[in-house]
Order: sequence, then structure tokens, then C-alpha cells
Amino acid sequence: MSKNAKNRKIVIILIAMFASICLFIIHFNIVAGKNIKIGWKNHSINNEISASYAFYTGKEYRTLRFEEGDTITFEFCSKAEVGKISLCLLDSRGKIVKVFPDCSKGRELVVINNTDYYTILVEGLTTKGYYKISWERFGEKLTSY
Repeated sequence: MSKNAKNRKIVIILIAMFASICLFIIHFNIVAGKNIKIGWKNHSINNEISASYAFYTGKEYRTLRFEEGDTITFEFCSKAEVGKISLCLLDSRGKIVKVFPDCSKGRELVVINNTDYYTILVEGLTTKGYYKISWERFGEKLTSY
């Protein structure tokens, strides 16, 4: 076997070992419930959160306070080229108030039944893509906590 062939074989073995180690670390972190973000670019202001990513597994949260009787307009869009991305609104007990359609764009009105702290939950599972969600009450921009 020539020296070049031996060097190529060694390089291939090293690349395979490196890839195996990376996959093991990613799998271990997913099982352990850790957030994994690769190529993560996010933006967050008072009434909007968004991110794009090459790989994402984990959960992102934004807590808001709404008053009984508020009508909140949520605008959202998300796309998962691979994997799964989900967006939902939870009350302070963790009960689902609203699930926003996966991999879509739209506007939803939510009438608030109880004064409470609510959480926007964005959950990704081995996904590549982006999401954006914003909210307003009667044309006012709301403050997050």
C-alpha cells in the first residue's frame, strides 16, 4: 500500500471517529433534555421572539402577563426543513391555552380568561429552520417579564 493510500485511510478513520463522538454527544444531550443550538441566530424584543438555526433541539420560553378579558393577537410563522418545531401558549400551571399550527404562517386571536402569567413555549426536536412569533393587545405592544 502506498503512503498516500495509508494517509487517506487514516484521515477517513479519524473523520469517522470524530463524527461518531459528535453524534454520541448530541444524542446524550437530547436524552438528558439539554438545549442544543448550532448556527443559532435569535432576536428578542418586547413583543417578539424569533430565531433561525442549522440545528436545534430544546425549549425556549417567554413569559408575559395578561389580564382577564384581554384579546391578544398572535402573529406567527415557523418552518422546519427537517425535524419538528412547535409553538404554544401555556398558563402559569403549564396548561396549554393555544397551540399554533406547525410549519405555517398565520394570525390567531386569544381571549384571556384569567389574569395570570402566560408562557410562550417554542420547542424544537432535531430541527433545522426558523420561527417568529409576536403579540399585541388592541394595537398596544405588550411588555414581557
